[in-house]
Amino acid sequence: MNHSKIKRRYSNSEEGVISEDFLVPCLQHCRKYRRVTYSFTSAALKSWAGSLVNIINKSVTIEILCDMTEVLSLDEQLSIALSQSFNDVDRQRVIEKHQDTIILTALSFDNDKKNYGARLKLLDYLIANNQLELRFAYPKKIERFSDITNPLYHKKMGYFVFEDNSSIAFSGSWNETSNGAYYNGETCMVFSTVTNSDAYNIPYNE
Repeated sequence: MNHSKIKRRYSNSEEGVISEDFLVPCLQHCRKYRRVTYSFTSAALKSWAGSLVNIINKSVTIEILCDMTEVLSLDEQLSIALSQSFNDVDRQRVIEKHQDTIILTALSFDNDKKNYGARLKLLDYLIANNQLELRFAYPKKIERFSDITNPLYHKKMGYFVFEDNSSIAFSGSWNETSNGAYYNGETCMVFSTVTNSDAYNIPYNE
């Protein structure tokens, strides 16, 4: 990954969007993507479009820690994909169903992120193949804030690890959703381990 091409700040604006300018270029070259966020939805794959062939070909792992108290109940396809990963039999069935055509599916989706059928196949495959791992955060109540009945896990940061073990990290306002990385008024700050001044500013390590 050429860190010199990475800017210090990205935002969704008339000049560009986080998805196309930052997220996809990093996903095209990384070997791991780790992320904490409030929400993740299956539509997030739309913001990854352009990198799915690399993710499949290079077995990129994506680990997401999120608060799913509301989103999970509204995302039926994500619920189905997760349920199919609960046991080895169902997981292997999904992998065998898609493995012969998954590269073509990824190529199709990279060229057309509106391809809903391809998106669902990719979601099923990535979760079943343990390339996309979701973990759920349930924040503890803080005694002095006892009047707040349902605190949310609302942190938003992450990092990419590349083949040379260098990293690029970010911290900002956007959720791992299609709207967050593309449409909403969001921004993020970026840090690189290749830049000496950033070496100690990576939000968290692998």
